[in-house]
Amino acid sequence: MKKWLVSTFACALLLCGSALAQGGMLVAAEFGVPGRRVDVTPQVRAMIRGGVLQFEATRQVLGIDPAPGQIKDLLIRIRHWDGNNEEFAFPEKSMVNLELDPDAGYEFRERGFHIMRAYYGGEGHFVNVTERLRHMIEHDRLHTRVDNEHIGIDPDPPQGGGEPVFDANVTSNQGKRIEKVTFTKQGDKYFAKRQDGPSIYSIDAKTVEDLQKAASDVKEAAPPAPAKKK
Repeated sequence: MKKWLVSTFACALLLCGSALAQGGMLVAAEFGVPGRRVDVTPQVRAMIRGGVLQFEATRQVLGIDPAPGQIKDLLIRIRHWDGNNEEFAFPEKSMVNLELDPDAGYEFRERGFHIMRAYYGGEGHFVNVTERLRHMIEHDRLHTRVDNEHIGIDPDPPQGGGEPVFDANVTSNQGKRIEKVTFTKQGDKYFAKRQDGPSIYSIDAKTVEDLQKAASDVKEAAPPAPAKKK
């Protein structure tokens, strides 16, 4: 995959306005269940603070319940610089934690060379490398080769969502539907993806740990006792 380094710089007295999750702009947000979703983009946009979107995905926070009594999810679409949209799905009552560019822009009060934001990646997979590049600045200059080795991270590992942790079969609809779900880890974040679904779900680390513990506690059933001879 071809990768780009997308950076925003401020030099001297220049004050630049703003133009991810994990690199991009909020496009839309919908809450509900398939066939019964409502637009909650204004509510979600209003919760962006300093470029960070962090809140609990509940009907109370979003101010609406489009499917009472059903387990809902929140779909958030982000547009990256290459024009690709990426969708993040958060189950109801999970924590939303995404990084976006602040609408209000950036401001630096000191003269010199500043990196406001920098993202590395391509084709919808960007990671924030702002702090990495800031530490590379010497005498108001930045010299680096744009590749995984020098930037220090691969934004799109071969698995497409981090290292696999485990697979699980999820049963729903009173046992009539069984789906394979793959759990992966990238950095300190966990994700889950249905085998036949496009959405990637952000999973709380404690939830993954609880699942792993529950699986490790499962013991093999004892063999049935031999039938008594008559």
